[in-house]
Amino acid sequence: HGKTINDIAAGSADISHTLDGLRKEMDEDMNNVHLALSDLSATDKKIIANTKEISAEMVSYRDTYMPLMEKITSMHQEIVKQRLLNKEEKNED
Repeated sequence: HGKTINDIAAGSADISHTLDGLRKEMDEDMNNVHLALSDLSATDKKIIANTKEISAEMVSYRDTYMPLMEKITSMHQEIVKQRLLNKEEKNED
């Protein structure tokens, strides 16, 4: 077992150096994770905002466009009905 105190000290210094390198890499990785989460959070906020906008447009469509289409359809049906009745009256004459 020919290890000297200098060998042990050198080995200990190597381990400390390796651990310091690992700590630095872990810090960089954690920073990258936090940055990625921030990016995801910003993207989520955009998606939520767009979803709310689409939802508002759908409500507007439901509340204004659909009743308007129902009214137009009803008016069209009434016009067609009147034309048919007028044709029948003319045919009876």
